[in-house]
Amino acid sequence: MTTPNPSPTRAQRIRWPLIVTGLLSGHVGAMVLAVNIASVGEGNAILPDYYDKALRWDELRAQAAASSDLGWDYTMTPQTIPTGDGLRTMTGLLTDAHGRAI
Repeated sequence: MTTPNPSPTRAQRIRWPLIVTGLLSGHVGAMVLAVNIASVGEGNAILPDYYDKALRWDELRAQAAASSDLGWDYTMTPQTIPTGDGLRTMTGLLTDAHGRAI
């Protein structure tokens, strides 16, 4: 003869629903945090004309290779003292393969 199982206690009956609810709540919280991190700051900057650049990717890579073959180098140097509005002036220098300014 088998003995009947005792009826589960209240804590045993709500264990699995609490686990499922906790996991779902944790997932929702993680997704809200991920959206917040992705939408704050400069990480979500929009590139101008990105679609046209994507269409011309091979052409741009060929131009970059041709420029690299010339041996030219472009250097940007910021001024150490900012202007009145807090911005710094940038100076650019383009040099050839021998280091001479172009």
